[in-house]
Amino acid sequence: MLVVLLLLTGVYCGHGRPLTWQQISAISTEKPQERFGHALGYYNNLLVVYGGLRGGTYLRDTWTFNLNTSVWEEIETDVDKAPPARAHCTFGVLRSQGLFIVTYGIGPSSIYYDDVWSLDLKTLSSAVNPEWKKITVSGDIPIARSGSFGGVFNTEAADDFWLGGGYSPTPDSLHPTHNIDVYKLTSLDNFATGTWERLYDNPTVANQFNPDLPHGRFHATSAIVTATNIAIYGGCLSGDRGGGPCPSEDAWSFDSNSRVWSQLSMCPTPRVLGAMVPLPGTAKAGQALLFGGTEQSAAITGSLVSVTKYQTPEVYVLDINGAADTQWKHLQTQSDSQGLFPGRRYGHAMAVTETGTIYLFGGKLVDIDTEALGLWTLSGEVDDTPLLSPGCERKWFSYVHLHGTFMALVWGILLPLGILIARYYRFFGKSWMYIHAIIQIFSVLIGLTGFVMIFPTVYDPTPNHPHAIIGIVLMILSLIQPIGGIFRPHLKTGRRNKGGRRICWEIFHKCLGILILLLGFTQITLGVFLSVPPLVVWAVWIGVLGLWIVTFIVHEVGKWIHYIIKRKRNSKDRVEDYAHEMKHNKN
Repeated sequence: MLVVLLLLTGVYCGHGRPLTWQQISAISTEKPQERFGHALGYYNNLLVVYGGLRGGTYLRDTWTFNLNTSVWEEIETDVDKAPPARAHCTFGVLRSQGLFIVTYGIGPSSIYYDDVWSLDLKTLSSAVNPEWKKITVSGDIPIARSGSFGGVFNTEAADDFWLGGGYSPTPDSLHPTHNIDVYKLTSLDNFATGTWERLYDNPTVANQFNPDLPHGRFHATSAIVTATNIAIYGGCLSGDRGGGPCPSEDAWSFDSNSRVWSQLSMCPTPRVLGAMVPLPGTAKAGQALLFGGTEQSAAITGSLVSVTKYQTPEVYVLDINGAADTQWKHLQTQSDSQGLFPGRRYGHAMAVTETGTIYLFGGKLVDIDTEALGLWTLSGEVDDTPLLSPGCERKWFSYVHLHGTFMALVWGILLPLGILIARYYRFFGKSWMYIHAIIQIFSVLIGLTGFVMIFPTVYDPTPNHPHAIIGIVLMILSLIQPIGGIFRPHLKTGRRNKGGRRICWEIFHKCLGILILLLGFTQITLGVFLSVPPLVVWAVWIGVLGLWIVTFIVHEVGKWIHYIIKRKRNSKDRVEDYAHEMKHNKN
C-alpha cells in the first residue's frame, strides 16, 4: 500500500498535465460572428474581440467574453468614436494600464490605416460603459500598412507597444512595399498620447539580397518573447517590390538593445497567418507557442506543390535562447474528454493569461476555407507534452524550388556549357556547332518552363523587383540568341573571307552570349538570396560558380597561349619561306 501511495504521489506531484485543448461553450444567446484577421486580448478574466473579416466584409464590432460566467457581451460604443472597420491589424493589451491597443490594418476599399486606438478595459468591471479612444501620436510615425507583426510583452511592467513589417502600398521609391522595420510606441499620460520610436529602419530593396537580414514580409507570425526581443516566423515575401517565397519558413529574432536581427533555425513548414503567444514566467523567457497558419489556401498564391501538412494536434514551441538544434520543439497536444481539437486554421488570434493558459478564437478553417466561431483554451505544461518528432521532420516542395531548379540548370550548367563548346572546342569540325545549337535551344525550352513556374509563387505579378526585371530581360535575350543563330548570314561556298554582315553578326552574337552568361550567373545568385535556402544550397551554388569561373579562365588562358604559339610558329615559317625564296632567287 505504501508503494502504491508513493507511486501515485510521484505521478501527481512530479509530473504536470500535458498541453490539452478544450472547447468553451458560451451560455449567452448573443455572440460575435465568425471571423478571421481580428484582434484578441485578455485582461482580468475577460477576453475582448475586435474587428476582422467575414465573407469579405470588414467588421468593427467589439465583444467581451467573461471567463467566469461564460457570457458574450457586445460593447455598444458611439460609431463616430470607434475605430473604423479593419482586419489584419496589430494589437495587444497593456496590462499595467488595462488598455487594449489596436493599430494599423486594412479596411474597405483597401484603405491602409496608420492610427492608434485604445479601449480602457478597467472600466469593464464597473458601471461605466467603456469607449474607444484615438491616441494622438508623435515621433517617427510608421507609414500605413497591413499584416504587421508586433504586440505587447505579457507582463505587468510592460508599457511599450511594438510594430514592424507588413505591407505598405505606397512606400518611397527606394524601399520595398514589404517592410522589415521595427518601431516602439511609448505611453505618455496613461496613453492619452504616445510617441513612436524607430528601432530599426527599413533597409532599401538591396536587403532582400543580404543573407544576414530578414526580407520584408507581411502576414508573419510573431510574439514579444522578452521585454527586449521580438520573434517572427514565416509570412509572405513576394509581390510588388518584395522578393522571396510566399509562404516562407524562416524565423528571426530582433533585439531592441543591440538593434540587431538574428536568424533562428527552420522547423515548421512554410506558413502565413499563424498565431504565436509568449510563454509567461521567468523560466520560459524567450519562449513562444505557435499554432496554425496556412501553407496553401486562397489566402496566398498557393506556391507549394506538395507539403507534409501540419495536423490539428500539432504545436511548436520556439526558444530564441536555445541552441540551433533545440530552438524548436514539435509537440503533440492532447484533447479533452470529448476528443475535440480546433481545426487547421489561419487568421485566428490567441491570447495568454498570467498563468500560461492560452485562448484561441476565430480564424478561417484551411480545409474548407470557411470562418470559424469556436472559442478554445489550451492549458497544461510544455515540458510534460510529448514530442511529436525529435528535431524538425518535414517535407515540402514548391514552385520556387521548381523555378530555381530549372533556371539553375539553364543559366548555371547548360548555357555556360554551350558557350564553352562554341568558343574553345571548334577543333571538332562542324560537330561543335550542332552540339552548341542543340544545347542552347534545349536550354531555352527549359528556361521557358522555369519562367512559367514562377507565376504561382508571386502575390503580385507586376515586375517591380530587380530579380523579376532581370529575369524578363534575360528571357527575352535568350530567345533572341537562337533566333539570330538560325538567320545568321552564311559564308559563301568556296570563300574563306567573311563579308561585313557576317562580321557584324558574329560580334553581336558573341557579345550577346557573354551578356547572357553574366546576367545568368547574376540572376541565379540573386535568386539564391531571395529564396532563403539552407546553407547547403549556398555552398553548392558558390562551388558551381567558382568552378565555371576557373574553367573559363583556364580555357581562355590556354586559347591565348595556343594563339601566341601558333602566331610565332606561323611567323617563323613565313621568315623561313622568305629566306628560302630569297636564296632560290639569288641562285
